[in-house]
Amino acid sequence: MADIPTFTLNNGVAMPGVLFGCFQGPECRETADIEGLHDALAAGYRGLDTANNYNTEAAVGEGVRKTDIPREQLFITTKLPSTMHHDVKASFEDSLKQLGTYIDLYLMHWPQGKKEDGTVYDGPPDGPTFNDVWEEMEKLLETKQVRAIGVSNFSHKTLGQLLQTAKVTPAVCQVEGHPFHPDFAFMKFCHSKGIHMSYYSPLGNGQTVLKDADLVEIGDAHGVSAGQVCLAWALANGVSVNPRSTNAERIKGNITLPKLTDAEVKRINDIHKNDEKRHSRLCLQPYNKEDNTASGWSLEKLGWDVGFKHA
Repeated sequence: MADIPTFTLNNGVAMPGVLFGCFQGPECRETADIEGLHDALAAGYRGLDTANNYNTEAAVGEGVRKTDIPREQLFITTKLPSTMHHDVKASFEDSLKQLGTYIDLYLMHWPQGKKEDGTVYDGPPDGPTFNDVWEEMEKLLETKQVRAIGVSNFSHKTLGQLLQTAKVTPAVCQVEGHPFHPDFAFMKFCHSKGIHMSYYSPLGNGQTVLKDADLVEIGDAHGVSAGQVCLAWALANGVSVNPRSTNAERIKGNITLPKLTDAEVKRINDIHKNDEKRHSRLCLQPYNKEDNTASGWSLEKLGWDVGFKHA
């Protein structure tokens, strides 16, 4: 089995290659415990990925306080919600309070802002632009309560716009990624700017990718699941992953990964090229099928060149 790598971000901060996803489903369960968190820490996870929108920050904080693992050995990611683009400082301070500890990585969850009435906006008069939001996030580094800042759900288009005014280059860009949507062109762009790419939904939608014949065959050759192959493939491409599960066996499996051959990595790299039906976004959580938008913006505005063909 392969060792799980640690990636060094552009400011020298070390980030685990596999983080435990702390999203508990669309209901965003409010609880003093996150199902599977104890199992994840016991299995060797040292990265935890949460967000204000998940309503699990307090549960992550509670889990961290209950463990015997020293805080400095853990890596906690959380995110600024679209509804708080107008007050980054207050949202950040609320996350600190919920977690009860400092934050290793703070991400802008989406480029678009959202008003209290649900209206999504892109700058004045409704709210700040994401460039303005990033300027406020840069100031958070002065608090010494966050070690790195980055973005999520950005694209070549929106990240390029952000970099035109950014004084601090994002350390991480977290996007949907899996063999059906590796986003290699954007990955190359990020790497050229010194930005680490991280995949959420690295197993796709939990069904389509995990039943893929190529991935199953490669998994069988190593005596592992297609899901473990997906995660090992991402790491081989220099991308960290944020899988989530509540099943103890799968939680352990997601951090017990095979060492893929170069030929196997290339075979998986080519899946989306060789079959047009296997080139699709699969994470439907933010997607509105009726108007083909994601979190209120059109895919064109988001700069997403691959849509939801399996929606």
